Amino acid sequence: MKFLHLADLHLGKEVREIRMTDDQRDFLMNTVLPVVDERKVDAVVIAGDVYDQSVPEENAVTLFSDFLAALAERGVETLIINGNHDSAKRLAFAQSLLAFAHVHIVSRCTGALESFTMNDEHGPVNFYFLPFFHRVDIASIYKEEKIATIEDAVAAVLARAPINTAERNVIIAHLFVTAGGVEPEKAGSERISESLGTIERVPSSLFDDFDYVALGHIHRAQKVGRETCRYAGSPLRYSLGEVEALDGVPYAKTMALVTMGAKGDISVEKIPIKPTHEMIHYTDTFDNIIARGQKIIDDDPASEPSKDYIYATLTDKDTVINAMSRLRRVYPNAMSLRYAPRGRAKETATSLSVEAKRTFEEIIDDFYREKHDKDDKMSDEEFKILYDAAREAGIIE
Repeated sequence: MKFLHLADLHLGKEVREIRMTDDQRDFLMNTVLPVVDERKVDAVVIAGDVYDQSVPEENAVTLFSDFLAALAERGVETLIINGNHDSAKRLAFAQSLLAFAHVHIVSRCTGALESFTMNDEHGPVNFYFLPFFHRVDIASIYKEEKIATIEDAVAAVLARAPINTAERNVIIAHLFVTAGGVEPEKAGSERISESLGTIERVPSSLFDDFDYVALGHIHRAQKVGRETCRYAGSPLRYSLGEVEALDGVPYAKTMALVTMGAKGDISVEKIPIKPTHEMIHYTDTFDNIIARGQKIIDDDPASEPSKDYIYATLTDKDTVINAMSRLRRVYPNAMSLRYAPRGRAKETATSLSVEAKRTFEEIIDDFYREKHDKDDKMSDEEFKILYDAAREAGIIE
């Protein structure tokens, strides 16, 4: 049996005033579907954050509908859970009806693991759904237990699941999972914590009874401890934080193709994703950055200006007049422009690199604790106001 592990699609995402829906359509329809066809994939798993907003924009909903219809036409089973960006109610719309079209959606954790079973020549493969939830959701169900952390909540749910370890089992979850105390490497565009300054961690050992753990929430594809406990990562880059080098080749985006043979025989192939537009950060003088793109046009008069998403850090001593509008003549999808004058370029570039790896929550939390009591933290309501204002101002994507 073969299934594709995807997550964190964030359909409808807008980055620096550029809507990513066309790139997302290209990925789903022109990258995922050909792999499904060529590799004879039996199922597609989507581990949360289908949409970027709890109330998704119309084009995002249309895209996801088209994608599900294309998979249903092929007889491929699609297994979906919600993430922290999704509305559980909206994602679950018509879920009973969609099940007849091979689309299985579980968007609310009721305290017991829901499951769906597929069969092949080696017997059953049981897929278990653990959608995103808050600790209090489970604490309110199992009031007789002490559920003080998200780890306690997950353990309580798993303890009640009738897992047959003689069979092949897969769990789909949207959580922050660690292995041996080692945290996964964040990409920089994910919103990790629901409580400011707090990351609710779950140890991977809780999932030892599962042959494969299909995770969502972290935007960088990676294993968590073992090869068969993995984050799918977001298929596209959604911030400067996802470009590792300030002026180099960023890490590859991949999707996981999981092949399950008999019990204990499982392999994971990481299939590269080639984006419609790459995201690149140039740190140089304005003239040199322009010259890079212009040279391509001059060398090939039939070519078009680069459509890559460009973040530019200018090392010019003086401000360049109309820099962004001029930059977009050569790079129509230029997203951001900053200054790091010569003499401070290295220091600023390093600072940008460090900040790109920190979440908005971490930066704000440090500032808040510096100005107030070190043990104090901003309330969720206060953070939401600040977070929405920062997005509106374009400070964060």
